[in-house]
Amino acid sequence: LLKLSTQKNEEIVFAAGEALAYVVGSVPVSRDQVLRSNFTSLADEFALLTSTGTPTAPPAPPAAAIGMEVDGASTQEGSPTHAAACLASRAAVQEELLQRLMDDMVVHSRAEVRCAAAVWLVSLLTYCGRHPALLPRLSEIQEALGGLLGDANELTQEMASRGVSMVYALGDASARSKLVESLVGVLQGTNSRAAKVKLQGDTRVFEEGAIGNAPGGGSLSTYQELCSMATEVGQPDLVYKFMDLAHHQQALNTKRGAAFGFAGIARLVAGEALKPHVQRLLPRLYRYQYDPNPRVQEAMSGIWKALVDDPKAALDAALPTLMQDLTQELGGRLWRNRQAAAAALADLLQGRRWPELAPHFTTLWMMTFRAMDDIKESVRHSASILARSLRGVTLRLVDASLSPPADAAAAVAVVLPLMIEHGLSSTVTEVRMLALDIISQTARSASPASLKPLLPALVQAMLEGLSSLEDSRLNYIEQHAERLGMDADRLDSARTSAARASPLGETLELCARVAGSDPSEGGALETVLPTVANIIRHGVGLNTKVGAARFARSLTSRAGSAMRTHAPPLLKALTSATRAERSNTVRKAYAGAAALICRYAAPKRVEWFVNTAVEMHKGGSGSSEGGGGDKDARYAAGLLLRELLRSAPEAFAAQAASEALPVAFGAKMDEDTDVAAVWKEVWEEGSSSEAGAVRLYAPEIVTLLVEGLGSQQWGRKQASAQAVVRLTELGHDLLNGSTSATGTAEGADAGGASSSSPACVLAEALLAEAGGRLWDGKESVLQALAALAKSAPAALSSLPKGGHARVVEAALAGTQRRKASFRVSSAKLLQACLASFEGDYYDLVAPTLLQAVHTHATPSTAAPPTASASGAPAPRADEQPAADDEDAPLPPLPLVEALGCLDAAFVHCKQPLAPRQEPPLRWQGEKSGEAAAGASEPGPGTAGVVVGPASRGDELVACAAKVLSMPLPWQQRLASLNLASTIAARGQALQQGHNMGPAAMEVDGAEGHAGTHADAPARWAGELVQAVAVCTADVAVQQVRATGLAALGALLACVESSHTFELPATHKDSIRESLQRVLSNEKSVTITSSAQQILQDLVTPP
Repeated sequence: LLKLSTQKNEEIVFAAGEALAYVVGSVPVSRDQVLRSNFTSLADEFALLTSTGTPTAPPAPPAAAIGMEVDGASTQEGSPTHAAACLASRAAVQEELLQRLMDDMVVHSRAEVRCAAAVWLVSLLTYCGRHPALLPRLSEIQEALGGLLGDANELTQEMASRGVSMVYALGDASARSKLVESLVGVLQGTNSRAAKVKLQGDTRVFEEGAIGNAPGGGSLSTYQELCSMATEVGQPDLVYKFMDLAHHQQALNTKRGAAFGFAGIARLVAGEALKPHVQRLLPRLYRYQYDPNPRVQEAMSGIWKALVDDPKAALDAALPTLMQDLTQELGGRLWRNRQAAAAALADLLQGRRWPELAPHFTTLWMMTFRAMDDIKESVRHSASILARSLRGVTLRLVDASLSPPADAAAAVAVVLPLMIEHGLSSTVTEVRMLALDIISQTARSASPASLKPLLPALVQAMLEGLSSLEDSRLNYIEQHAERLGMDADRLDSARTSAARASPLGETLELCARVAGSDPSEGGALETVLPTVANIIRHGVGLNTKVGAARFARSLTSRAGSAMRTHAPPLLKALTSATRAERSNTVRKAYAGAAALICRYAAPKRVEWFVNTAVEMHKGGSGSSEGGGGDKDARYAAGLLLRELLRSAPEAFAAQAASEALPVAFGAKMDEDTDVAAVWKEVWEEGSSSEAGAVRLYAPEIVTLLVEGLGSQQWGRKQASAQAVVRLTELGHDLLNGSTSATGTAEGADAGGASSSSPACVLAEALLAEAGGRLWDGKESVLQALAALAKSAPAALSSLPKGGHARVVEAALAGTQRRKASFRVSSAKLLQACLASFEGDYYDLVAPTLLQAVHTHATPSTAAPPTASASGAPAPRADEQPAADDEDAPLPPLPLVEALGCLDAAFVHCKQPLAPRQEPPLRWQGEKSGEAAAGASEPGPGTAGVVVGPASRGDELVACAAKVLSMPLPWQQRLASLNLASTIAARGQALQQGHNMGPAAMEVDGAEGHAGTHADAPARWAGELVQAVAVCTADVAVQQVRATGLAALGALLACVESSHTFELPATHKDSIRESLQRVLSNEKSVTITSSAQQILQDLVTPP
């Protein structure tokens, strides 16, 4: 029978147990019942006896009545020898059986042997429990069965727990008390009942696959396999770690087995016998009902139902102990306990009030946060369920409509600091989101009185959370926005909009409503504003900074005039932050908040604000040599004033307009487009009429422009010069001194101008900057001078040290600089001066201008004045050398500008028929004066021939004729045609003077000239008319054709007005041919009409 212990068939093992019960004796089923009835199993018979009320444990029969075979000898029944032999033999068998069961089999290395030992011990206790051989050894049987409670085999555990209950039923009071104490110790974890199993190589330590497989692919379940794996990896100490895991699993199994045994005992006895142990077991029993192992749950639920009659009353009475035990186990070492504690707390918290939870509330939340970050997923899942349950309880407790007001206020005082300090600061995303949700809901549900003491900490946490709780991927996108092709400002706006719509933004709005309430109702401005100012100064993150500005705006809007006493520190922080910030989005938010505060601030504070912005613009006007400057300071200053204008227009009009608008007039010309745009908005929105504002603030504007022109920053010089140009367009009468632009009109000369007029003051500053070192954008100075020359020529005549001539000389000097763009601007300035000023400056500018035209007219094949030593040709006249090449020859002025200046100078030339002091330039193809004296008809190669000493007009006509004969682009041809028109107009004026009398045509030093002065205009026209006709027909640009026809008509009119000079027939034929070409292709009615009129005049002489 004992050899059947290795059988894995449970039916055989149970049948062997029944057989062993017969070996021990005292079985209530006799041998006759077994042999002579329909016997199936002892268990069935025993159950039948139990159901019918028949005693299941009759006294042992006398030995004399039993016949037995002992050592092969047969004795006669009833004889004394036979009885003694039977008793001795049976006692020996019983002793050997119990010794084998409790000393060897219960600690055997094989699980099936231990299982058989448990089944057989239970069989003995069931069928012959009160046998004299068993009763004295109940304590030993209890120890043996207690050791099997932690066996991995479920059948072994079940049999051991059943056997423990049976030992309790068979034992006396002392044995029962010891057994209960032992089981209670196991359940509490203070008494380990795990059996000391003898380990062999094939002993199964873990179930198959419980800890994975070996590195080579083999299983890890037996002791030998564990030792082999530890040896292979070179870490023999792994064996002890494996055995520790096995012991831990066995301890859990022991608790389950002990629970079944304790439940069985509870069913056997009255509740009073176990009542002393209930209070000790209650926390553990309650937690074990939520154990991850369903079998443990089942066992513990059985004990709970057996021991606790009124669960609600028991939980209420033991709540402090339960909370302490569960919160402690929530952070315990064993994951099973942590998971069970989380699940148990989720149920235990339902319906609890603040006085019950207050002592444990902080610890409970902190341990919940910790469990939400547990290493095991199942624990995290249980912790999330607990968190949801605890969230609901918390929100109910802080709501004054659902809890007593005093309890709700006390709960708010604990919840908000807890969530701020331990929730929002957590590194776990789920914890932060949960804490944020609870804070938002608490702020919404709590009463204002309970929130006000916590507002500083709450506002700071919410503002910092705007950035810290934002998705970190957005920061990466922001840093790489340019590379990703995204607009950084649009991205910032989207981020701030999302933050505003988040629970953080909603909570901040609620805080602003509470803090900005009427002070008589308990406002909290004095406690919140220092926190906001500190965030503005030291905050980090886009959303935090914008959120702080938005909170300040909201607080100001709600507080209104109550902000007056609190405005200075916050206004100073916002102004400084606007200057220091680099993000446009943040600067706009700061500036808007500061401007709104100015609406309610004292007048002196607004004045300080405006002065700070103006000084910020002046002090930040640039520091780099290239004139870029600190555009951030200028932009910030414009933002502050623009937002002040929009948020507090009354304050701006009263205390800022006189300071800000003059600055804005020049600042809107800033080289940076963003800076210029914001200052342009200040100017346009701050002035109802641009011209009216210029008149109103003219003295301040002129003073600032002069100051800007004298600045050390190139960007400010350039902006001031551009502002002068705009000023000439808006304030013509101011510049001429007709109004008190400089404060007084006294001292004006007869022409209405004064040396202290705005035009002269600005011109002095511009002339001071026109010379000296070149810098990027200096051309704007020349453009400003040209604008002044056009709009206020009379005022510039009063310039000290030369008047108009001073400006002309400065422009002429500028044409000799090497920078191409500066020379072009100088030429345009010179042209403007020559056209606007009444004086005769022809002799002053003609040498330079004629030389420039002569250089352009020189063919590229002509030998240069200075050739290189190697004979290489010099650069062409129209090729521009490098501006920093000091050894290179100075390039000529552009042809268009040179011709324009000659045109303007000749208009005001007072003696066009007299020669200049300098000898005239000789143009290629010119004949000498003597050869030309006898020429009656100039041929095609004689264009530009002069008679006698060349007059100013003759020289200019020769220049024009040469240029007209050159193949030029349409812009240069247009300039030459304009010059021809001017020569024709001047000739007609001279002819009209001749008709008024000979004295009008007399010129000193003109005696001895061939012909008369009266014929000079006609001769000029004769030399130019053929070339003008050819140019008009050859050019495809309509503007050039129209200008050419006008010049042609004027020249022909000049010829026809002469009584002594007649145009050669060949010239007329050439002109007709050119006009026919124009008419054949022309679509413009105006040009066609002009050409037809000229043809008609040629055909029909006057």
